[in-house]
Amino acid sequence: MLAPIMPWHAFAQLTADDAMTIAAFLQSIGPVHNQVPGPFKPGDSVSTFMFRIMPPGETAAEAPK
Repeated sequence: MLAPIMPWHAFAQLTADDAMTIAAFLQSIGPVHNQVPGPFKPGDSVSTFMFRIMPPGETAAEAPK
């Protein structure tokens, strides 16, 4: 099962203290120095997995290739 794109329900009950504690933790860890792929131009081969978000009611079969 894939996780939802924005799992708001998992964070909806956070208290202000919870949010500040999470923010303090994230600020305390060092940055990651990875090379980030992209951006990609139309027609470029993509070497990483990418999501495609469809408008409501549209299917992957109807989407432009």
